Amino acid sequence: MGWFGSKDTVTTDVEFSRDSFLEHLNDLQGTRKFRLLEGLKAVVEGPIANLRQIFTEGKVTKYIDGIVMDGIATQPLIDFVIQTNINAIVVSGKSMSVQKPNDIVVLTQTSLDSPEVREMENNRNNRLEIIAREKEEHLDYEGALEIWVKLGNNKEAKRIRQKMMDEKKVEQTVVHGDYVDDRDTIVKDSVINRSNVGGGSSKMQELKELKEMFDSGFISKEEMEDMKKEILGK
Repeated sequence: MGWFGSKDTVTTDVEFSRDSFLEHLNDLQGTRKFRLLEGLKAVVEGPIANLRQIFTEGKVTKYIDGIVMDGIATQPLIDFVIQTNINAIVVSGKSMSVQKPNDIVVLTQTSLDSPEVREMENNRNNRLEIIAREKEEHLDYEGALEIWVKLGNNKEAKRIRQKMMDEKKVEQTVVHGDYVDDRDTIVKDSVINRSNVGGGSSKMQELKELKEMFDSGFISKEEMEDMKKEILGK
């Protein structure tokens, strides 16, 4: 873990997961250490005694949006956090009375089990579900899949993976005429689908693409085996 955090992506929506926060707190229990988070991933870890130096030297980049620590939230910590993009502070102990902006959330190990926090997580998940469906509507299947996987919704993730497989099959269509209505996948007499030509080679191609999707992480091993049976007609 480095000091500065990754610069591959910028988190625009705060990642919120009670289970992940609790996991970080359990890992840090008794260590008097902190973790800086990009989303839910820890990218910096160190002793709480070093926090002041890290903040004053500007080592908390805009990609860091959360902090988990085996300690309490104090006003000096809030004052430092206000100058960054951190908007989630998760601490193990009871927090002191602090003044903070409304866009910064302070959570304790106890409050993570409260109805209010559960509602916050549910609201965030509902917003992400809406975004996932919008991405699917705009044919951004990879973006939708990423969200469903993040939410742990295996049913929706599997449905999107199947759509991506179907899209690949449509792309294999060989057109020998002027017209194909690809919205309804209406194939005229002038269109020959490769799945009906040279059955053996077509199946080999589909199996190859299936393996590529598995290797890239789009489908699980179980899903790959199910789809393989469908292709082979078993």
